[in-house]
Amino acid sequence: AEMADDFLRLKGILWTMCLGECDGTLHFSLRALLHGSIAGPVAERLLQGVGSGGGHDRSAAGTMLLPEDEEARREIKAQLIERFLQALDRQNAEGRYL
Repeated sequence: AEMADDFLRLKGILWTMCLGECDGTLHFSLRALLHGSIAGPVAERLLQGVGSGGGHDRSAAGTMLLPEDEEARREIKAQLIERFLQALDRQNAEGRYL
C-alpha cells in the first residue's frame, strides 16, 4: 500500500497498482489520483470469482490464494495486470521504468 501511495506522487501518474506475495497469498493495492475514480469497483472486478477485493473511489486492495507452481503464479500476475489495464481502457499502454 505504501508503494502504491508513493508511486502516485510521481509526475503524470494517475493510477498505480502494486503486487506482492506473502505465504502463498497475492496482495495488491490500487491507488487513483482523482476524486471520483473507481478503484473499489476495479478491485472487485479484478478478483471476481478468484479472490476478494474492494475499496473506495481512490484507494482499493485485494487478495487471492496462489498455486504452488511458480509458472502458474507468474501467469496469474500477468492476467491480473492485464485485467487492470483493460478496466482502465489502457490495454495497449506500454510500461515504463521509474
